[in-house]
Amino acid sequence: MTIKVYRVASDGTRRTLRNEQAVPPADSVPATAGFPPCTCPRCCSSAPAEAAR
Repeated sequence: MTIKVYRVASDGTRRTLRNEQAVPPADSVPATAGFPPCTCPRCCSSAPAEAAR
């Protein structure tokens, strides 16, 4: 996987801020989309079903 960072001006022109870099894939993905992952009882995957209501 690669990533390249660039800025787009209002007229549509692009300027590269960081050259393309190889990025290793993650070994695991957090269960939530938040960063850092939420640890509240409602979001925690190990919480009982009643706590998620």
